[in-house]
Amino acid sequence: MPCNDQQRVDLLLGIARCPIMLQLIDVPNPAHACSDVVGAQVGIPGYLTHQAPEPWNGNLHAAKILFISSNPSISQLEQYPNIDATDHHLIQFFTQRFGVFPESPIESGRRVLNIDGSRSRAVPFLSWVRCRVAELLQIAADQVNPGIDYALTEVVHCKSLGELGVQRASEHCGDHFLKRILNCSGAAIFVFVGDRAAEMADHLFGINPGERIQGPRALLGLQRMMAFLPHPNSHKPCKFVNVCEPNDVRQIRQFLASA
Repeated sequence: MPCNDQQRVDLLLGIARCPIMLQLIDVPNPAHACSDVVGAQVGIPGYLTHQAPEPWNGNLHAAKILFISSNPSISQLEQYPNIDATDHHLIQFFTQRFGVFPESPIESGRRVLNIDGSRSRAVPFLSWVRCRVAELLQIAADQVNPGIDYALTEVVHCKSLGELGVQRASEHCGDHFLKRILNCSGAAIFVFVGDRAAEMADHLFGINPGERIQGPRALLGLQRMMAFLPHPNSHKPCKFVNVCEPNDVRQIRQFLASA
């Protein structure tokens, strides 16, 4: 994990202000692999200012579990930084997005703060992640410490609805950013969620996602284990205990406890 605090900050801002995104906003280029996902926001009713790409959420350095999924969904109701946000706001928002204060962007790991000051209903994907962490830690979901026990990132960082543009952009965005994010992570467990994330694990590291739980093995300077789960939107079984062998679940829990 040869990544210091300043390098993490630089990477976070480099993603949130991705130069390719900014270029495609100014000069659309349908031939570019990222054009569909960057352009996805323009077609949303009420579009005014482009929402920033989402680098990661939580304490990337300290969290022991890192979930990697396809790309962040978008909401016009959420209090979320646009691309004209200050560096300080972007850093604070993403590193401290899970909090315990009334103004925290995400409450209890599940409910986002809306522009009007209200809270959303529990976001299904965020609820699912919290439950999977509870499953590994063998504690109740409301005892999980979001942002500390786990952090979140994606293969593609630009926001869209229904993964619009993700398949086309995944290799380009993954090559630019994902390996650098994982290199800056202190996680003992990488959980690749869904097909896009599994494909990227194979692309970057030659890891066959057919084996649900793998490791421990040296990866980017640390001993880590990898897990592959279906995305909860796939309507497939997506709990560790439902898709993994009991001995594998036992091993990953023991490895996490000792990390």
